[in-house]
Amino acid sequence: MSLNSKPIIYRDNSRKFRKKVRRANKKRWKKFFKKENYDFDYGSIYTFLENKLTALGLVIFNGHVADPERKNMVREIWTARKMLKYLLNNKASEQAEKEKKDKFFQKFGVPFPESVMTSIVCKDDRRLRQLIFYNKYPKGTPKKLQKEMNTFIDEIARESFKRENDLSNEMRVKLFSYIGEHLEHWWD
Repeated sequence: MSLNSKPIIYRDNSRKFRKKVRRANKKRWKKFFKKENYDFDYGSIYTFLENKLTALGLVIFNGHVADPERKNMVREIWTARKMLKYLLNNKASEQAEKEKKDKFFQKFGVPFPESVMTSIVCKDDRRLRQLIFYNKYPKGTPKKLQKEMNTFIDEIARESFKRENDLSNEMRVKLFSYIGEHLEHWWD
């Protein structure tokens, strides 16, 4: 909000309206805390921030704030929500996985092998089971090529994990710098 623009005016400033808004907000936050079970790891804090941005965007969009730049404010808030959803939905993981599969296809010319998990009974203790992960290759793939593929999969798995971290950190920095740029404008 610029210095020359009009002050924020609420459409209906009656006592009844304020009470209704407080009740609705209280209900929304109760649902959030019940669902999230007060578990404040980074994911639930992002979800909390997403709920807060959603509520703010809806209040501004529905016209409870009279500001000539209202549309721009809502667009900025929705852009921040989109960036936040990227982090919440772990899109960086999907992108890194796609890059990993593309590298494998470029090197070997076959699709990335399916990983399979199985369990067997432990030799020492019959009550325990041991998990075994292996890659399922197309029929007729020579053993030497399978070993080469396994070593390459290990290499690109490490690269993929690092790439996923880099993408997440990059998006987190973009998100919070974007929110930092526009924060005062939204709550001014």
